[in-house]
Amino acid sequence: MTGGRRHRSGIAASLAMVASALSCTNENITQPRLTLTELTVGVPLTDKVSRGGAKVYAAGVSPGVVYRVSVTGLTDDVDLYLFGGDSSFSSLVPCLIDGTIFYNTTPEDCTLIAGYSKMFIGIDGTYVSGSTATYTIEVLPVTSSKRLAVSTPIPDSVAGGGDTLYSVAVTPGTSYTVSITGLTDSAAGLNVADGVQVHTSFPSASPKDFTVTPRTRCSTSPWTASMWPQRRATL
Repeated sequence: MTGGRRHRSGIAASLAMVASALSCTNENITQPRLTLTELTVGVPLTDKVSRGGAKVYAAGVSPGVVYRVSVTGLTDDVDLYLFGGDSSFSSLVPCLIDGTIFYNTTPEDCTLIAGYSKMFIGIDGTYVSGSTATYTIEVLPVTSSKRLAVSTPIPDSVAGGGDTLYSVAVTPGTSYTVSITGLTDSAAGLNVADGVQVHTSFPSASPKDFTVTPRTRCSTSPWTASMWPQRRATL
């Protein structure tokens, strides 16, 4: 198989083991302690991981900002895992645009909203077939999105295998329904970020919608929600 995604049920069964392997605080003295490598946003780092090994990273980020974490230039099969602000590497966070857990040397990426000032990332070498795999990891802020206005629908489309990012200013504590209708392909996925909480639609459902209530924040600036049609469809 080339370029496809690993089956999610199989992935779920191994996540606890992966998290344990990636944990910097692992007390199992039979395993080497992993060294945390600091990343700088906007500065790519080329690194390598041994077969069956793991690498862990941290990047200073700004709460409320959207970031895309990517792994490119793979020479073997490594997988990208995001742990959000969890420095113990024990709890994975969902990606808003999820391009992770692929077979072979397919590049992987995860787009998410930071709800913390330090982001923790893991690279898993369980499926590396050679002795080591080389890759380039990078954290970038997502600086462009299509701005929506409340109660103003827009027609749009997304390319096969692509994604589109939208944002809309809303009022904390008020409930909103976010929807995509008139789908020409029900495989399109709608993800809505209610703060750092991610709501994900069923792949075969059409239309797709969520009702969310943005959480109250200390800031007086408008809260921003975002949504991503993820797969092949025309809206």
